[in-house]
Amino acid sequence: MLVAPAPPGAPRGFATNLVMTRGQLQPAEVLGAYADRQIAELAKSMKKFHLRTRSDVLVGGEPAVQVRCAWHGVEGPVETEITMLVRAGSALLFTATVPKNQADKLLPLFRAVLSSVHFDDTFTP
Repeated sequence: MLVAPAPPGAPRGFATNLVMTRGQLQPAEVLGAYADRQIAELAKSMKKFHLRTRSDVLVGGEPAVQVRCAWHGVEGPVETEITMLVRAGSALLFTATVPKNQADKLLPLFRAVLSSVHFDDTFTP
Protein backbone atom coordinates (compact mmCIF):
# COMPACT_ATOMS: atom_id res chain seq x y z
CA MET A 1 0.00 0.00 0.00
CA LEU A 2 1.19 3.51 -0.81
CA VAL A 3 0.30 6.34 1.55
CA ALA A 4 1.15 9.96 0.83
CA PRO A 5 0.52 12.25 3.80
CA ALA A 6 -0.47 15.89 3.37
CA PRO A 7 2.50 18.24 3.28
CA PRO A 8 3.40 20.21 6.41
CA GLY A 9 1.18 23.26 6.76
CA ALA A 10 -1.64 21.83 4.63
CA PRO A 11 -5.10 22.78 5.87
CA ARG A 12 -6.94 20.21 7.94
CA GLY A 13 -10.22 18.75 6.79
CA PHE A 14 -11.23 16.83 3.69
CA ALA A 15 -8.36 15.40 1.65
CA THR A 16 -8.56 14.40 -1.99
CA ASN A 17 -7.90 10.67 -2.27
CA LEU A 18 -7.66 7.65 -4.53
CA VAL A 19 -8.34 4.27 -2.95
CA MET A 20 -8.31 0.74 -4.37
CA THR A 21 -10.45 -1.84 -2.57
CA ARG A 22 -11.74 -5.34 -3.18
CA GLY A 23 -15.46 -6.05 -3.04
CA GLN A 24 -17.44 -9.24 -2.53
CA LEU A 25 -19.67 -10.44 -5.34
CA GLN A 26 -22.98 -12.14 -4.62
CA PRO A 27 -23.26 -15.72 -5.94
CA ALA A 28 -23.41 -15.64 -9.78
CA GLU A 29 -23.31 -11.81 -9.76
CA VAL A 30 -21.89 -10.17 -12.90
CA LEU A 31 -20.21 -6.78 -13.24
CA GLY A 32 -23.30 -4.82 -14.27
CA ALA A 33 -25.40 -6.17 -11.42
CA TYR A 34 -22.57 -5.52 -8.95
CA ALA A 35 -22.29 -1.91 -10.16
CA ASP A 36 -26.06 -1.44 -9.85
CA ARG A 37 -25.96 -2.77 -6.29
CA GLN A 38 -23.10 -0.45 -5.37
CA ILE A 39 -24.90 2.56 -6.81
CA ALA A 40 -28.02 1.70 -4.78
CA GLU A 41 -25.91 1.44 -1.60
CA LEU A 42 -24.25 4.79 -2.33
CA ALA A 43 -27.64 6.42 -2.87
CA LYS A 44 -28.77 5.19 0.55
CA SER A 45 -25.63 6.20 2.44
CA MET A 46 -24.52 9.50 0.89
CA LYS A 47 -26.24 12.76 1.76
CA LYS A 48 -27.78 14.49 -1.29
CA PHE A 49 -26.53 11.74 -3.60
CA HIS A 50 -26.78 12.42 -7.34
CA LEU A 51 -25.60 9.94 -9.99
CA ARG A 52 -23.96 11.98 -12.75
CA THR A 53 -22.77 9.25 -15.14
CA ARG A 54 -22.49 5.49 -15.52
CA SER A 55 -20.40 4.18 -18.41
CA ASP A 56 -18.60 1.09 -19.65
CA VAL A 57 -14.80 1.50 -19.80
CA LEU A 58 -11.68 -0.66 -19.96
CA VAL A 59 -9.09 -0.92 -17.18
CA GLY A 60 -5.93 -2.83 -17.97
CA GLY A 61 -7.78 -4.36 -20.93
CA GLU A 62 -10.61 -5.62 -18.68
CA PRO A 63 -14.25 -4.48 -18.95
CA ALA A 64 -15.22 -2.10 -16.15
CA VAL A 65 -18.06 0.18 -15.09
CA GLN A 66 -17.28 3.76 -14.12
CA VAL A 67 -19.72 5.89 -12.16
CA ARG A 68 -19.44 9.52 -11.18
CA CYS A 69 -21.60 10.88 -8.42
CA ALA A 70 -22.01 14.02 -6.38
CA TRP A 71 -22.90 14.13 -2.72
CA HIS A 72 -22.61 16.38 0.30
CA GLY A 73 -19.94 15.53 2.86
CA VAL A 74 -19.08 17.09 6.21
CA GLU A 75 -16.73 19.56 4.50
CA GLY A 76 -19.17 20.43 1.69
CA PRO A 77 -19.94 19.28 -1.87
CA VAL A 78 -17.96 16.25 -3.03
CA GLU A 79 -17.48 14.44 -6.34
CA THR A 80 -16.63 10.73 -6.41
CA GLU A 81 -15.67 8.58 -9.37
CA ILE A 82 -15.70 4.81 -8.87
CA THR A 83 -14.37 2.38 -11.43
CA MET A 84 -15.37 -1.26 -10.84
CA LEU A 85 -14.25 -4.45 -12.52
CA VAL A 86 -14.43 -8.16 -11.80
CA ARG A 87 -11.22 -10.15 -11.73
CA ALA A 88 -10.45 -13.58 -10.27
CA GLY A 89 -13.90 -13.81 -8.68
CA SER A 90 -13.71 -10.50 -6.82
CA ALA A 91 -14.70 -6.94 -7.59
CA LEU A 92 -11.88 -4.39 -7.73
CA LEU A 93 -12.86 -0.80 -7.06
CA PHE A 94 -10.82 2.32 -7.75
CA THR A 95 -12.44 5.25 -5.96
CA ALA A 96 -11.39 8.87 -6.41
CA THR A 97 -12.98 11.47 -4.13
CA VAL A 98 -12.41 15.21 -4.50
CA PRO A 99 -14.01 18.47 -3.38
CA LYS A 100 -16.52 19.55 -6.03
CA ASN A 101 -14.63 22.77 -6.77
CA GLN A 102 -11.53 20.75 -7.74
CA ALA A 103 -13.22 17.93 -9.69
CA ASP A 104 -12.58 19.26 -13.20
CA LYS A 105 -8.88 19.62 -12.41
CA LEU A 106 -8.26 16.46 -10.35
CA LEU A 107 -10.49 13.72 -11.77
CA PRO A 108 -8.61 13.71 -15.12
CA LEU A 109 -5.41 13.08 -13.13
CA PHE A 110 -7.00 10.10 -11.42
CA ARG A 111 -8.16 8.78 -14.80
CA ALA A 112 -4.57 9.06 -16.05
CA VAL A 113 -3.41 6.97 -13.08
CA LEU A 114 -6.15 4.44 -13.82
CA SER A 115 -5.09 4.24 -17.47
CA SER A 116 -1.69 2.99 -16.31
CA VAL A 117 -3.14 -0.07 -14.53
CA HIS A 118 -1.78 -3.37 -15.82
CA PHE A 119 -2.71 -6.83 -14.60
CA ASP A 120 -0.03 -9.48 -14.27
CA ASP A 121 -1.65 -12.84 -14.85
CA THR A 122 1.20 -14.66 -13.12
CA PHE A 123 0.11 -13.41 -9.69
CA THR A 124 -2.21 -15.65 -7.67
CA PRO A 125 -3.64 -14.44 -4.34
